[in-house]
Amino acid sequence: MNNLIKKEKICGFYVSNMHFTTMILPYIKKKIEEKISVYTFFEFKLNNNIQMLLDGIYASLEEKEKILKIDWSNFERPKYTEIEKKLKNINSFENIILVCGRETYINTVNEAIDKYIEKNQKKLEGKIIKIINCYEANNFNENIKEILDKHDKTINTSGEHEIADVFEGYEKKVG
Repeated sequence: MNNLIKKEKICGFYVSNMHFTTMILPYIKKKIEEKISVYTFFEFKLNNNIQMLLDGIYASLEEKEKILKIDWSNFERPKYTEIEKKLKNINSFENIILVCGRETYINTVNEAIDKYIEKNQKKLEGKIIKIINCYEANNFNENIKEILDKHDKTINTSGEHEIADVFEGYEKKVG
């Protein structure tokens, strides 16, 4: 990986699609205010949840419109060529790639994202790319440590955190 690209992986866990949207919406609202670009890959459609939550939050009409411009629909074909089409528009200094679904879906999308970053190092030089992987909590049990080990930070309703600050006793596996 070219060290001129700052890539960070963040993980989060949710118990339902409504829980996910409740958790992520304040974070995304803040990032849009900071003019950070957001790209999404969702296994499940979230449009209705976002619309319902936006009706109840304090935000200007302009902020709500920017949030609604994000693609909250499901991304059914996590193939490299489809992911590449979406990521080719990365041109902001700081970018968030939000991936949400079951572990197998997230792994497939992440492999394609990593391949895209590797193939497009020159184009992405100087950029910050945060990949936020949100796992459906009902679909894993014993492998949470493996998931945490693949990430630099975690995210919850209060934002980004060091993993050890949220998961007491956690020590990252080295190597």
